[in-house]
Amino acid sequence: MAWNDRAQGVHVFATPLLRGQAATHYFFDVRTASWWIDKFASADMNPKAVHTFDGDAKDDRVLMIGSWDGYARHFDSAAKDDDGTAIASHVYLGPVQSSDINSQVMLDEMQCILANGSSNATCDVYVGDTVEEAYNKTSSLYQATFSAGRNKSERRMARGRAIFLKLGNTAASEAWALEQIHCNYGELGRRFSRIH
Repeated sequence: MAWNDRAQGVHVFATPLLRGQAATHYFFDVRTASWWIDKFASADMNPKAVHTFDGDAKDDRVLMIGSWDGYARHFDSAAKDDDGTAIASHVYLGPVQSSDINSQVMLDEMQCILANGSSNATCDVYVGDTVEEAYNKTSSLYQATFSAGRNKSERRMARGRAIFLKLGNTAASEAWALEQIHCNYGELGRRFSRIH
């Protein structure tokens, strides 16, 4: 575990004891009280040792990571790749789910605002009869693409007992930033519950 002063959070590195095994690491953002998953491009980049290099100036403070391949690395928010491997990023929002097993929720509009200077972002909409089914879908009901600033409303409808939105970069290594996303949801009664 290590504190990251720049990112204002705690890294929890779960590196296997044997070299070459894939690993999932976690980051706790104290500003939003939320957990995030981190994965490195190669299993050889998984941390074996971490150290906070605490220089005198604020910009000199950096979290150093010693990896299986013998290199020492650090996090760089301006990096476009992970030592030559494109960085793919995404986040799931949801689930939004019906309050009753015999009803459904309907998403009928969303409007996305990306930060100025953001690259394009995609938004995939996943629906299912359960939260697990919606989350594990391999293909989305539809996909919308948003650009920097305020976007036009997306009015394609989605209906199910559970709905997830997955936002991510349109191309690996493209940096994107979400300001807000407004969604209009409504719950449908029993008479709509068997219509797919």
